Amino acid sequence: MNTPTLLRLSLVRFGASFLLILTTAILNRILIADLGITAFIVTIVLSFQHLTSPFALISGHISDRYAIGGRRRVPYIRLWTLLSSALVPLMPAVAFRMGDGAVWFGLGALLFGVFGFGLKAANLLVGALVVDHTDDKDARGRQLNIIWIMAIVGFVLAGVFFTVLLPVFDPDAPADVDRLQSLCWVVSLVAIALAWIGTVGVEPRQSPKVAEPTRQGPGLRAALRAVLATRRARLLFGFLVLAGFSFFVEEFMLEAFGGEVFDLPVSVTTSFNITFGVGMIFAMLAAGSVGVLVTRFPTRRILAASCGVGAFSFAVLAFSAVSDAATALLTSVFVLGVAKGMYNVGLAHLFMGLANSGTAGVLMGAWGAFGGFAVAVGGLSGGLLRDFAQALVGDVAMSYGVVFAVEVLGMIGALLLILRDRVEHP
Repeated sequence: MNTPTLLRLSLVRFGASFLLILTTAILNRILIADLGITAFIVTIVLSFQHLTSPFALISGHISDRYAIGGRRRVPYIRLWTLLSSALVPLMPAVAFRMGDGAVWFGLGALLFGVFGFGLKAANLLVGALVVDHTDDKDARGRQLNIIWIMAIVGFVLAGVFFTVLLPVFDPDAPADVDRLQSLCWVVSLVAIALAWIGTVGVEPRQSPKVAEPTRQGPGLRAALRAVLATRRARLLFGFLVLAGFSFFVEEFMLEAFGGEVFDLPVSVTTSFNITFGVGMIFAMLAAGSVGVLVTRFPTRRILAASCGVGAFSFAVLAFSAVSDAATALLTSVFVLGVAKGMYNVGLAHLFMGLANSGTAGVLMGAWGAFGGFAVAVGGLSGGLLRDFAQALVGDVAMSYGVVFAVEVLGMIGALLLILRDRVEHP
C-alpha cells in the first residue's frame, strides 16, 4: 500500500480519535467531577464500549468470508463508523440523566456498548485491509504504525479543539450544555465524512470468482482455534490481556483525578490528551525508526521497555496523588504517553507478523476482543478501586494513589510475561 493511500486510510482512525475524546476524556470527567455521580457507576457504563469488543471478532470473521459488492473490508468500515458516529449526539442527554434511575443507567450502557463495538470493528478492519494489501510482515507493522500515529495526532488536535471550544463546563448552564451538544453533532458528521473519504478507492473490487472462495473458509470457532493453536500465541494473548488491563485501569480516572484532587478545570484535564498524545507520537516515531534501521524489528524488547516505562509512569502518578504535586502529574502523563506509544508499536509488529490475508479479520477481531475485554475490566477496576479505597481510607487523593499502585504491579507482571517469549531476537 503506497504512502498517499495509507495516509488517506488513516483518516478513519483520525476521525475516530475525536469521538473517543468526547466519551473517555470529557463526558467521564463531567459525570464524576461535575455531576458527582459515583465513579464506579460511570466506569461501568463507559466500560461497555470495551465489553462489546468480542462482537468485533464476529465482524472480522464475517468480513473474511462475505464480500459486499466485491469488497471485504471497506463496506464494513463505513457501516460500523456510521453506526458509532450516529450514537454520539445522543450521549449527553442520556449521560446527564444516568443518576436518575436504573432505566437511564441501562440505556447509557447500551448506547456506549454499541458505540464501542462500531468503533472497534471499523478500526480493526483497517488493520485487516493493510494485511490484505501487504505481504511483507515488517512492512505491515510500519504501515499500521503510520495509521496509529495519525490517530494520535487526532487525539492531540481533538484535545486542542475541545479545550478551545469547551474551556469550562457548568452542567447547570444551558449555554454550556448546548455547546457540548453542538460539538457532538459536528464531530459525528466529520467522522462519518472522513471514513468515507479515507476509504474511497482503497480496496479494489474483486470479481465474483475471486470473492467466492472467501465464503468457503473455516467457521468462526475453527478460525479462532487456528489463531490460538500455538503455545506462543496463547502466551502473547495472555500478555495482551495483562498489559491492556494494567495500562487502562486509570482510563476513566485520569481527568476526574485532575478535577477532584487538583481542582483543575475541564480545559486543563482535557489537555491531558495533548500531553499524552505528544508522548505517544514521540515514542512511536522513535520506535518506528528502529524498524527502518534494523533488519528485524525487536518486538519483544520494545514491548518489555513499554512495560518498564509504564510502571515508572504509574509510580509517578501515585506519588503525585499522595504529595499533591501537580508537576509530577503532568510529567507522568507525558511519560505514560511514551510508554503507550512504545506499546502500540510493539503490538503492531507483533500481531501483523502473526496475520495472513485469509484470516486477518479473525486475528484482528481476536486482538480487539481480548484487548477490549482487558481494557473494560481495567476501566471497571479503576472505578471500583477508587471508590473502595476512598471508603476505606476516607481520602480521595489516597484512593487514586491505590489505583495507580495496582497499575504498577500489573505492568511488572506483563514485563515478566513478555520476557518469556523467546521466538524472536532477544
